[in-house]
Amino acid sequence: MATGRFCIARGIGASLHRHQTTLREISGSDSLHISIGPDGNQFDAHVDRYSPVPDSPGSIFCPNDLSIAALRHIGREVVPEWVRKKTGIPGVQLFPDFELTPTVPRPEPATRQEAGLPPPLVGITWRF
Repeated sequence: MATGRFCIARGIGASLHRHQTTLREISGSDSLHISIGPDGNQFDAHVDRYSPVPDSPGSIFCPNDLSIAALRHIGREVVPEWVRKKTGIPGVQLFPDFELTPTVPRPEPATRQEAGLPPPLVGITWRF
């Protein structure tokens, strides 16, 4: 906290980490997410690929507004994990990330994009 690179999540932003103190790294890309407690002797940590807090909130508390960054984090990380836990189906995303990995050849632009149509809201990614 002393570095100014973390904020304390609370309310909806910490709802998946009940009875824990939740810290989020303020970052425009991959960000560390640490949850401590409930007794102070245990913690869990992971890296969020899509940071819900890309900019300094101006206080020690993380914002709970539905910003684009927060929606991207929810749709691409929170919802897929929830669906996987409830149904066993991996890879379901809201606002899917269609960026291809460097090992996959990049196709020509899709006609959907050329026509100016909005991107799909729901997608399924199967990885083998």
